[in-house]
Amino acid sequence: MSQVCDCRNWLRTCKIAFICDMRSVCRFLVRNSILYCICNANMIIAGRMKSASLPSLRVEPELRQAAEQALQQGETLSSFIEASLRANIERRLSQKEFIARGLASRERARRTGEYEDAQVVVDQLQKMLLEEKKKRQ
Repeated sequence: MSQVCDCRNWLRTCKIAFICDMRSVCRFLVRNSILYCICNANMIIAGRMKSASLPSLRVEPELRQAAEQALQQGETLSSFIEASLRANIERRLSQKEFIARGLASRERARRTGEYEDAQVVVDQLQKMLLEEKKKRQ
């Protein structure tokens, strides 16, 4: 089996920490349950294929049609759903970590009696935001 895929999507799917900076299109092949990626940058990357499945999802026809219309060229509905699932899991984990940091900060402030002035924090965040905007221009 040989398919054309976006290197970043493939790497995300296989949970490999390597990121292709070439923004190239790669080919991947399946042999003996191992997924091999042959990138245009002449790199060969291998990873184990997925072995678990999710329950089937029943949706209204309009939702399926909207999802199919949102697909990018070469993207399958399955890969779109998987990417959406991964993004939501990552978002929820980030939210959970954010809340944990906030609660820890609150407890530290209560314990030490040292609090930050809200306006000082907002000003610092505004400054950081402006610096980032300048970098991107």
